[in-house]
Amino acid sequence: MTSLLINYTHLDHSSLDDCWPDDGIREDIHQLASICRDTSMAFLSPLMGADNFPFPKNLALSTLRVPVAEYDPNFGMSYEEITDLKAQELLKLSKKTNRPIVVGWSGGIDSTLVVAALLKCGTPVDYSRIIIATNKTGVWENSTFFFDCILKNNLKVVEYDRFVSSLNTSNFSNYIHVNGHPNDQLLIGLNSSAVSSSEMAFEDPRWFNIPWQDSAKALEYLSAYWTTPGTAQWLFRKLSENVLSMNAPVKSCYDLVRWLNFNYAFLPAFSNDYGNMYANVCRIPINQWADCAYQWFTDMKYQQWGLKNFSNLEQLLGPDRDQWKWVAKKYIYDYDKNKFYLRYKTKMGSSGRRAMFGKNLNEKGPAKTWVAITPDQRFLTIHNDLDELKQLLVQSLSSSDRIT
Repeated sequence: MTSLLINYTHLDHSSLDDCWPDDGIREDIHQLASICRDTSMAFLSPLMGADNFPFPKNLALSTLRVPVAEYDPNFGMSYEEITDLKAQELLKLSKKTNRPIVVGWSGGIDSTLVVAALLKCGTPVDYSRIIIATNKTGVWENSTFFFDCILKNNLKVVEYDRFVSSLNTSNFSNYIHVNGHPNDQLLIGLNSSAVSSSEMAFEDPRWFNIPWQDSAKALEYLSAYWTTPGTAQWLFRKLSENVLSMNAPVKSCYDLVRWLNFNYAFLPAFSNDYGNMYANVCRIPINQWADCAYQWFTDMKYQQWGLKNFSNLEQLLGPDRDQWKWVAKKYIYDYDKNKFYLRYKTKMGSSGRRAMFGKNLNEKGPAKTWVAITPDQRFLTIHNDLDELKQLLVQSLSSSDRIT
């Protein structure tokens, strides 16, 4: 079996046109590449339900070994309880393995939640094993927390780009790496489509109640922010097949877009740092990265909480529906008592994260950006490996080699 980790972002390159055996797969490739570029994701892969993309169940799912939750409407744990458990678990792992915890802190809500949980559940001895990897834009985004919580508790701080550039296959495993992904998917969604769909629904609350099965209305809703011809229709067809394959808590047009961001972007969000930074800049093998990247928000308990509260807007957006990620900010507030942050910090694409990933990634060029990763951890690029890449893509699409 040919198992490739596929980078959809670069898969519709003209040099690969003769790999696709039919127009249906060619359309899938084109639409996926467009959506992945919009969401800054290297690949999209559903966590639950039917996978009707051209490379189903690709290496990402098997390599990351993320457990998949079943929708349980009676699930009883709170977000706070789950977060406390994850912090306690990580602190014990750090002590047992004698490895420091490196938190990629962008200054945003999700990574701040991780740091707050470690501080809440840890001791000064635990704090000595915590490293905050950040940069000046992260400090600007949440300066009060940086000075009053990170520095005041004597956590070690390193500059993110410099730290990542120092990593290689020899020293990467000396640390436990953790960040705020994919808490976005649990709470509201990472990309602009989730924000746009929310704003559209707030302006016209009917979208919270119009059944997603009303195809005309669903297409109207999707077309409001996926304007490329055919994309809304393609997305509706793919999402419908996935939702109908399982007991998904999707009821409205709004829920349908939430489901795309929750289910399809869950693993890619967790792997975002790998695809953007560690794979392109450091060439860390994905197996080594998966062994050392602590899966905080991919925990099955978080998934079950997310499914149960899928349409609970008070938990997700706050009592006034304008306080993004309310449940996460409430957890942070219970630790730092910052009322201003609780009330006014909104959802944003963290400037810290953009600064962390943008410069190094863009300067590497086509010879560095990978299109696929082989089972033996070789990074294939269009610039250097076109013939082998085309051969392996064709094999992966053949009926005998499709990964299920």
